[in-house]
Parts: sequence; C-alpha cells; structure tokens
Amino acid sequence: MNTLVAMDRRAFIKHVRCWDADAVSAALRDDDSLATFVDQSGKTPLHHCAGVNATDAKLSPKESVKTAKVLLDAGADVNAVRIIIDEGEEFHARPLWYAVAWGKNFELTRCFLERGAEPIGCMWAACWAQDEKMARLLRSFDAEVDPTFQDETPLLQIVKSKRLKLLPWLVANGANINFQDQNGYSALHYAVKRNHNLQQIEQMLQLGANPELKARDGSSPASLAKRQGKTRVLALFHHSEGVG
Repeated sequence: MNTLVAMDRRAFIKHVRCWDADAVSAALRDDDSLATFVDQSGKTPLHHCAGVNATDAKLSPKESVKTAKVLLDAGADVNAVRIIIDEGEEFHARPLWYAVAWGKNFELTRCFLERGAEPIGCMWAACWAQDEKMARLLRSFDAEVDPTFQDETPLLQIVKSKRLKLLPWLVANGANINFQDQNGYSALHYAVKRNHNLQQIEQMLQLGANPELKARDGSSPASLAKRQGKTRVLALFHHSEGVG
C-alpha cells in the first residue's frame, strides 16, 4: 500500500521557488499534473521558477536550471502564457520574460531558449535593465530588436527613461532611432523635451537621429530646442548631418 501523500500545490510552488529540484522531482513522480497547473494569478510553476532573482534569494542560478529542466521534462510548457493587462493592452508574459525581467537570470534564459522558448516581449526587459549580455543572447535566438507595444519600441522606451546604455547596440542591430509614436514624436523629440544632456543628444545624432523630423503638431526636435532656448542643443543640431 502506498503511504505517500501527494504534495499540495502551495507546498510544491514553495519548493519550485526555492529551486529544490529533488523535492520537485519527487512530487512530480507522485503527481505529474503539478508541472502544468495554473494558479489563481495565471502563473504556472515554470513562471514561479523563472521569477525568482538568484541574488535576492541567495541561491545559485544553476539550481534554477536544474529545477526548470525537471519541470520541462515532466511536461511544463516553456511558452505558457500569463496574460497581464497593461494600460488596457494584453501582455503575454511567458516564463522566459520572467527569467529576463524578474529573475535577470542569464543561465535560465539560455536554458529556456534552448528548449524552444519564444523571446517575445523580452527585449524591452533586457534593455530596461541595460543588460547587453542578455540582449545579445536574446538576439542570437532571433528576438526582435524593434518591436512595438503601447506605441513605443525598446529604443524609444530607454531614451524616454534615460537608460541609454544599450542605445548604440540597438541601432547597430537594426533598431530605428527615428521611429515615431502616434503623436509623431521620435526619440530625439523626447530627448529635447525631457532635458537630456548634450552628450546624450550628441550620441543620438551620431547614431542617425534626425533633428528636423516633424511630429503631428508640426514640431521638430530643432524647433522644440529653439522654443525652449536651448542654444547649445541647437548648435549641435546645426553641425549635424542633414540640417540646413
């Protein structure tokens, strides 16, 4: 007679989040449906595994990979979607996105990609974290460099938030520095409006930003700089290529 009692879901997730691969494996041998259940928040165990930050939890990333492989071998879907409503739009959060955005876990990200994870939506997270190593890994698995969500691209997002470390890398990999949102504003429009420093603006010009690009309201980065009395910015614009 089997005297073992199946592990309940709450306890199972606790072991998953602790990256206790042996306990997770033992539970799955008793009840393999634990690998694929979806909790009330819409997360699968693989989402929970991926969302833990190794540094914060004082755990080894290698244990996250070991735990994830146990789940995947038991039938967990590497592309399981948790729907998040973000300002009225659906964002499909997969375990890979959690590994990049929350876990910041390079080893687990690589594991997921090698097991067929789709890198949809992950470039924003890597660029926001200013993590070029992660961005390169995602790109090597055909992640889009210039996707659009909520009327912005990763490049536009990092310029608006002044997190510019990956700006040259994005442009070198095909991102459009002159992308315009629904209002016609480009990254350079926002750089002027949000008081980016001269070095940042000069870098954008060197990467091909157009100071004469017109928004829907007729404004250009150059006209905004003139209106705001930014003479040093205007001087940069007048010395850049393509400005008359």
